[in-house]
Amino acid sequence: MALLLALLCTSALLDPLSAPLRTINVNQHSLSFHAPEDDAIMEATMAEAQAAALAAGADRYDEVMEEYCATNIGDNYWAQLWPSAMAIGQYILEEPALVEGRSVLELGCGLGLGSICAARAGATRAHATDIEENALRFASANAAANGVADAVSVGRLDWSAPRG
Repeated sequence: MALLLALLCTSALLDPLSAPLRTINVNQHSLSFHAPEDDAIMEATMAEAQAAALAAGADRYDEVMEEYCATNIGDNYWAQLWPSAMAIGQYILEEPALVEGRSVLELGCGLGLGSICAARAGATRAHATDIEENALRFASANAAANGVADAVSVGRLDWSAPRG
């Protein structure tokens, strides 16, 4: 039952198309974004914590619940449009020559605003990367919602872990 509850609560977080679609204006460009609501993220995290704690058993419930919450709450930085993303998006749209006809790599894409703006400004390819799988699902859905899915690809990348 707890696992079913966790799956039901996380469906909005995992499925960008069930999250609200918001419209923002960046430099006279109207852009649409699916973004999970803060309450949905917290409910999903708590449901996952409870499922893990219940699975661990009554004698470890509190310990597992505390550990899960300590390590998983706050890990959803990707799920909001940061002022820095808005600023880079605006700059790209004001100065399209920066990306026009070029390939762009976005590190830590979150909802994908930088890549979407680059594609809108004429980049031949924008590759949106993030360590979080949920971010990649949302970035992909947001590229589609803005008509640039053909120019924006997504991929998992942990740029804090160098490869040899």
